[in-house]
Amino acid sequence: MSRPKGSVLTEEHKANIAKANIGRKDSEERRRSISIANKGRIVSEETKKKISETMMGRECLEKTKKKIGLGNKGKISWCKGIRLSDTHKRNLSKSLKGRIFSKEHKRNLSESNKGRIVSEETKKKMSLIQQNQPIGEKSSSWKGDIVERRPWYYRPLIERYIGRKLLSTEIVHHINEIPNDDRLENLMVLASERIHKRIHANLNYNQLGIIFNGREDIEEEKDES
Repeated sequence: MSRPKGSVLTEEHKANIAKANIGRKDSEERRRSISIANKGRIVSEETKKKISETMMGRECLEKTKKKIGLGNKGKISWCKGIRLSDTHKRNLSKSLKGRIFSKEHKRNLSESNKGRIVSEETKKKMSLIQQNQPIGEKSSSWKGDIVERRPWYYRPLIERYIGRKLLSTEIVHHINEIPNDDRLENLMVLASERIHKRIHANLNYNQLGIIFNGREDIEEEKDES
């Protein structure tokens, strides 16, 4: 007997249905009929939130991920060409915060972005975001005395300190040779790659080739203050 149209199920009833469906495997025919029945169905915002909450933190099996991937192969994304609102972007950013991607996932992302043409407008936006990133203890990547390394994190850090853009020929050297120790006190700007190589080889080099020395310049500022 079918349920009367418009009737509301109690929470207890819903829980009983959920328990009864645990471990149940539907046939392909049943899945297709459910899919056809739900086609064009308008889902309320409240229901969407409930679905989102139940799915949050749920881990999919590798088998399931592959099935989803194969099912979506060749399909045009529903959001292609749609401009996301700032609220939507913020929500996406929050949901991805602290998420650890597997190496395979990173490779897949890299391959999907290969050959992608980035507009000048997008490049400018990315540059502004990078420039406005908090530095030092305020940084989201701050790990005690060491900032967790991000690609080219230290270049904009120095640029903001010295008040100009670094030239493509200018090299940033880590004084203690720990590549993820991006404190200003540990950074040095050199005029060329040649000087950088001589420093690593413990050879003599022209002192005029040092444009910025974090250890000395910052200590001097501290003494003056």
